[in-house]
Amino acid sequence: MRGTALRRAVRRLVPAPHWPSVRGRARADAGPLLLAATIVAVVTLLAGAVPPLLGATADDAVQDAVHRAGGDADVLVRTDWEPDDGPTGGRVRMPHLAEDVDTFRDRASDALGPDLGAALQRPVAVVTSPVLNVTDGGVLRTFQLTYLAGDAGGPGVTWITGGPPGSTPIDPDRSVELPFNAPPWPVQVGLSEADAAALGLRTGDHIQLKDTQQQVKDVRVSGVFRAADDADPVWRLAPALLRPVPGADGAGTMRTAGLLSRESLSDARLAFDAEQLQQTVRFAPQPDALSWATAAGLGRTVVELKATSGSSGAADGSLRWESQLDAVLHDALTQVDAASTQASVLLAGILLGTVLVLLLAADLLVRRRAAALTAARQRGAGLPDIGAELLLEAAAVALLAAAAGLAAARALAPGVSWSWIVPVLVAAAAAGPALGVLTAARATRNRRRPANRAARRWARDTGRLRRAALETAVLIAAAAAFTALHQRGLAPAGSALPVSAPAVGALAAALVLLRLFPAGARLALRRALRSRRPWPSSALPRRPRPPAAHCRC
Repeated sequence: MRGTALRRAVRRLVPAPHWPSVRGRARADAGPLLLAATIVAVVTLLAGAVPPLLGATADDAVQDAVHRAGGDADVLVRTDWEPDDGPTGGRVRMPHLAEDVDTFRDRASDALGPDLGAALQRPVAVVTSPVLNVTDGGVLRTFQLTYLAGDAGGPGVTWITGGPPGSTPIDPDRSVELPFNAPPWPVQVGLSEADAAALGLRTGDHIQLKDTQQQVKDVRVSGVFRAADDADPVWRLAPALLRPVPGADGAGTMRTAGLLSRESLSDARLAFDAEQLQQTVRFAPQPDALSWATAAGLGRTVVELKATSGSSGAADGSLRWESQLDAVLHDALTQVDAASTQASVLLAGILLGTVLVLLLAADLLVRRRAAALTAARQRGAGLPDIGAELLLEAAAVALLAAAAGLAAARALAPGVSWSWIVPVLVAAAAAGPALGVLTAARATRNRRRPANRAARRWARDTGRLRRAALETAVLIAAAAAFTALHQRGLAPAGSALPVSAPAVGALAAALVLLRLFPAGARLALRRALRSRRPWPSSALPRRPRPPAAHCRC
């Protein structure tokens, strides 16, 4: 007895769908269900594919902006040389100057931090001299001594004639101090084939050079080289080392350059004044390592580095950072955010419209099934049973359509987003069952139409209040959305309330027009009835009346 009672209680609590009714309704209404499934699949495809496509497009936009910026997006760091003052007032030759440059490069790499360091290529140390004038009596040509050194050393070259620049022959056991008024210190450089041909020089020749103060420089050619790989990114920092660069120092000029080695770098320091040789370390961005998600953090890191830079007037060996990478990333993010916001607003409008269409389709389908639902209720079917049958049908249609849409989105996009799909699934799966249960309940309820006028007025006013409350909620949501839009602006990564403001505002405007249309129509009709002018509808042709019959009396 207890087992039988327990089974009856479970049957009352657990809905028992009538499967023949489920199949019959599905076959009878296959067309509307297929239409609803098509809408869900198409919108799921859009909602699932658009956010990942936006993310991939944003990454490409950031990488393209950095690539187009070129050298402006490099991160540069400068520092001062160690003083080379001698005990007698001259300048001491420092044979380990190349090792000091390597130490400076490693120090700059350690100061980047892990995140920024992962987004930049390996550093390259660059030492450049002032731009010198070639005084051989030919066209206006300039010359610059350049030293390049990465983690693996200098760029790869093949020496056609001669060899790499060497140091000035001196006694290694004796310290060399250059007096203040000493003649120009000799320094050796290597020339590329193109530069050697442009200057008309060969191995062992002396390059006739003067600086802006008309001081002669003793620079000699140690050899002619050919780059092992012209596409090596290191050459981008000094293109004049490979071939003459026209217009680099003004209209009508042509710049050439000579390559310094680790051995000749110390001589180059003595060949110029103490601070005329500039040493920098350049970090070129690695576009493939940049993304829309990390761009803002990298820009802040660059700003922090520049904020902690040492003063240019303080010769204390502090690092001085320079870069436009933060500005490039900021401009790229501004454009990406604008495009993403526009796409989010459009997608929010599509989703709201889809939800309204699904609600309308569910209402039409329930009206079509009203007789069948009423008959099932009158035969004794419970409201939970009817709701379970409609929920199974709607959930199956919604899930199958969503699965098809997600599969298509996965095939077209690099990923799938779920956040925008939930409202569509909820509307497709819950609207039909809720309206169906409500229709079945209203058809079999025992409430009768009240006989007195006050009770009927009360019921009518209650329905109006419910509609007014729903419309007021929509207006409040629209006001809140526009308030958030005014305070926060459109931000795709922020709250969904500002993004949905245009769509919710359009819905609120439609409700207001729907409320104002009857009053406007009555006012127009009243004015038309009072006017003496013919109304446009009165000008339509009318069928002539038949002549009245005359009575013969």
